[in-house]
Amino acid sequence: MIILYNLILLICFPLAAIYFLFFQKKYTWHSIFRDVIERFGYWQSGIPGDERKKLIWVHCASLGEVRAVEPILKQLRDCRILITTLTWSGKQYALDNRLADAVYFVPFDFSILTGKVMGEIKPAALILIETELWPGLMRAANKNGVPIFLVNARLSLGSFPWYHLTRFFWRNVVRMIDHLLARSSEDAERLITIGFDPQKVVVTGNIKYDRVFPRPPFTRQDIGFAAADQVFIAGSIRDGEEDIIIDIWRSLHARYPKLRLIVAPRHTHAVSAVADKFAKRNILFRLRSQQHTELPAGNNASPIDCVIIDTFGELSSMYALSDVAFVGGSMVRRGGQNPIEPAAYGIPVLFGNDMSNFETEAKVLEDFGGGFRINNKEEFIVCLDQLLKDPASRAVAGAKALAAVESQKGALAKTMQAIRRVVPLQ
Repeated sequence: MIILYNLILLICFPLAAIYFLFFQKKYTWHSIFRDVIERFGYWQSGIPGDERKKLIWVHCASLGEVRAVEPILKQLRDCRILITTLTWSGKQYALDNRLADAVYFVPFDFSILTGKVMGEIKPAALILIETELWPGLMRAANKNGVPIFLVNARLSLGSFPWYHLTRFFWRNVVRMIDHLLARSSEDAERLITIGFDPQKVVVTGNIKYDRVFPRPPFTRQDIGFAAADQVFIAGSIRDGEEDIIIDIWRSLHARYPKLRLIVAPRHTHAVSAVADKFAKRNILFRLRSQQHTELPAGNNASPIDCVIIDTFGELSSMYALSDVAFVGGSMVRRGGQNPIEPAAYGIPVLFGNDMSNFETEAKVLEDFGGGFRINNKEEFIVCLDQLLKDPASRAVAGAKALAAVESQKGALAKTMQAIRRVVPLQ
């Protein structure tokens, strides 16, 4: 099976290499060379730190997974930490926040590359996040006697049909995992269905609830709004959702002249197209990256109606400045996005009827009364209107959203207990 997998990788390799090298950021030739070297398993700086400490290899796909694993990383300060990622955004966040002793791109999943790196660094454990199932990397860990954890393990409703159809392949892959720590009982059931050994599965909960959500280092005035404005944020929107958001904002702005909008496209490469649509609809906006100044003291009028986020890593802070949030990817059949962040700041969260990638989180919010599922634009307008016109009900809904987040904490302790059985304190 692993031979067939490597042959498939070899066939797909040219397209994958083009994607990872040219579509993850604006590359210089120097950075292309550096990243190619890393993806072939040549890590020039090695793994710094006290070699007497155990080394833990944590692999994350992208920015979301790196953020999710932050609570665990803080609990492993007695170890050396290596983080690998697939994407530039995940790597950059880990570097900027000094989350590990070393941060690299993960090697291409050919057995010869993963085996070389695993044999050189010999970690005490390999921690994979959510659904990062890489046969080459896992086989290298098995061959070197490195225990594998799949932490915050998930298999969404949207992904399950494909994994179930190809379970003849995944059944052999998942046998290599020693400890599966699932974020919910529903995820555990789906993962067992595709071949995981039930004896290795423990439901620990979702560690994303245990993250610390700090207050932002800036205010509404810093981004061009007035303190008294009502701020609605549409986070991680996908193609097509910007048109819906513009229509809704226009419909409600006449009724609420102080209604301001923050829009964060899921991917920064979509910013220019989103900005063009706002310009064509004559909505005054500013890109977050543009030079801006604070409103003068006593000025209660906002010079702009909308801020479009084109910067890296600021969406969480923007949620904290808002009154109501919408989580994107949920009205265009993209499975939604994580609603935990806005809820953690105590604001009501709206989402469309496709939250298949985050159904558990959405249901918790709905059950508590802090999340609102909307089926179409008309329902969106009615729900948002109700929250805007009634500050008391909005505050109650926000408090319920925060209570939902607080009710789910505790996964970190259970996860660390499982890891420490294998990697004890030094």
